[in-house]
Amino acid sequence: MSAKDSPGTLGEMLGSGQNKVTRENLHEVLGMKMPEIPMTDVGKVRLIHALQQRFGANFRQMPGVSDLLDGFNKDLEIHETLRKNKGSR
Repeated sequence: MSAKDSPGTLGEMLGSGQNKVTRENLHEVLGMKMPEIPMTDVGKVRLIHALQQRFGANFRQMPGVSDLLDGFNKDLEIHETLRKNKGSR
């Protein structure tokens, strides 16, 4: 992992090897800039903003970061469905 206040490394951006950005090591990647990220739309906005600060303006085009966002979107969709099902009881 690269330093928390420096731009992301090429490995992090491309999502290769040990430097791959995942939700498990997101705290290590973002460091002190890591916001609380609940599984809601607010959490998605916070995650996007934190990634933009860390990796720069074109962060969505980087495979490692886009894979992270895709995974977060899938998990968010599942949580939303569960939340709606619990509310309908």
